Amino acid sequence: MKIHYITIEGIESRGKLKLSDKGITKVNPGDLVIWDIVPDEGVVRVNKILKDENSNNVFSIGPVRIKNSTAWLGVINPTIPQAEEDYTIEYTAKDKDFRFDPKIQVNS
Repeated sequence: MKIHYITIEGIESRGKLKLSDKGITKVNPGDLVIWDIVPDEGVVRVNKILKDENSNNVFSIGPVRIKNSTAWLGVINPTIPQAEEDYTIEYTAKDKDFRFDPKIQVNS
C-alpha cells in the first residue's frame, strides 16, 4: 500500500487547478489518496470530491474530508482490476465556486 499525496498548489487560468501530479494520479489497488490545499494560493476550501457520472468508481472508501482539516482521503478498492476514474473537485476560491476534472488510473 502506498500513500499518494495530491497537493492543490493553486489556480491556473479559467479555474483549472494546479495539482502536484498534473491532474493524473497513478495508483494501485489498496492505495490511499490524500488531497490537500496550499494555504493562501487561491483555493479557500474543497467542497466535494466526486466521481463523474459515467465513470468507474475506483474507491472503496471516500473520498471524504478529514475532520478538522482541509485534507480529503480516499482508499482505492483493493480488489479493483485495471480501471480509470474521471472525478470532479468542487472548490471555493474568492467566494466563488468552481469545478475541476482530473483522473485516477488504477494499475493492475
